[in-house]
Amino acid sequence: MRNSAHWLHLKTAKLDLKQNPNTTGRVRWQHLATTSGLMPRPTSTISQARQDRCCRVGEITADDRRDWVYDLVADDGLRFEDELSRIGYRSGKSCKAREVDSYFELHIEQGPILDAEGRQVGIVTGAYPTYGMRVRFEGETAHTGPTPMDLRHNALIAGARFLTAVDDIGWEFAINDGKATGARLAAWPNKPGILSETALCITDVRHPNPVTAKVMAEKMRRTAKASAAMAGCIAVIEDEWSWGGDVFSSELIDIMRDEAVRQGCNWCEIQSQAGHDAYHLATYCPTAMIFTPCKGGITHNNKESCEPEDFIAGLNVLLHAVVRRTDR
Repeated sequence: MRNSAHWLHLKTAKLDLKQNPNTTGRVRWQHLATTSGLMPRPTSTISQARQDRCCRVGEITADDRRDWVYDLVADDGLRFEDELSRIGYRSGKSCKAREVDSYFELHIEQGPILDAEGRQVGIVTGAYPTYGMRVRFEGETAHTGPTPMDLRHNALIAGARFLTAVDDIGWEFAINDGKATGARLAAWPNKPGILSETALCITDVRHPNPVTAKVMAEKMRRTAKASAAMAGCIAVIEDEWSWGGDVFSSELIDIMRDEAVRQGCNWCEIQSQAGHDAYHLATYCPTAMIFTPCKGGITHNNKESCEPEDFIAGLNVLLHAVVRRTDR
């Protein structure tokens, strides 16, 4: 089917998304395939069209992390598993997915490249290698007035030093698009007149070069220990994680690239720099991603803006790629 033949169906589908931005595209995709006359054979191919993540796929790919998730404790002391039980959502059944042939995900870029270059579509070929960690700094409460500087163990200061040091790592590698983020600092008791006993920090680093990304990650680890020592505290790395690299299926990438060319899209190859469900599904089945532009690359902000027309080309490519995969 020619690209122009189902313009109306795509536009109608995306208008529904604009009215209800918290829903995924599953129902609309079924409607779209039916009304456009493109009805692939029954399959276990999964496709998602979304503005931002509104569900998780951990139940499929991370069953071994279940106990870790259950033990997570919020700032107010509430434990995740206990709260699931309290509201009746705790189940003793393991949630395993049936066999999945492949997974396609369409997502806004969450960056400025496509919009700045006037591109309609970005074919995602990989993801920036990314490393993150959660660090707890342990100190000791004391009065801010009479306690001498050499006797202080202020965990809040240790955390603050750590976050600014991580930010410096980002600037050190920024010339080649390296990035480092101090994303969170939570201290206790965090009150005027009292030195904090604990501080919890979350940070991450990312870089297009995998070797450089590992170097940045190691600098981040060493910075945690150094920041603790300067404040007379102890640093405990509670958790570390990573994602990215060449995780996507070359076969699916080729299909989407061919469709972008066939449909005459203004497209480019692009690397993902944010976290996505597709990374986790890539450990389970062949996976691919396609990006569409957002105004100014602004995201996770009330100024984030995407009009239905911004998705048309990307949805056309995604739809035909899914049909080709299922009808192979």
